[in-house]
Amino acid sequence: MKSKQFPGKLWALYGGLSVNYRNLSLSISFAFIASSAYAEERDPYGGEWGGSCGKQYPCWHEIGQKGAKNYDVRWVMADRLAAKKVFCEEKIAMKRRPLKFDANNQYPDSLAGSMKSDPFLFILPGEGSVNFVTESFCRGERFGGEYAAIGH
Repeated sequence: MKSKQFPGKLWALYGGLSVNYRNLSLSISFAFIASSAYAEERDPYGGEWGGSCGKQYPCWHEIGQKGAKNYDVRWVMADRLAAKKVFCEEKIAMKRRPLKFDANNQYPDSLAGSMKSDPFLFILPGEGSVNFVTESFCRGERFGGEYAAIGH
């Protein structure tokens, strides 16, 4: 069966090949499927996340994957007017794993780790955000809270 071609034939820029509707629609479909599959496979933790520590300090996390289930997290609290003036900074090694506290509090996916001021802290994925759960403080402000994606 002969496929329909664009009226007057659509010529490719290089090589002068004619393109038919079926090939064009297959190419567009493949590009859409490939890009949506990539978006679905994106790591829910990797990248930079910003939020506010208390009333006066901006905070952010830089989360990078290091191996299959290991992550390096850099947490920073800085001056609101001069972000290069860092008040607190923590580098935390975290592992991706499920958390089960009780029947009502089970999380199939999280990052868990510890630091000097908190022996157990974790990060949970959200809708375009992550929730950093810790009891640690800096300058009287709690590190924990919801952090939104920066540049994702």
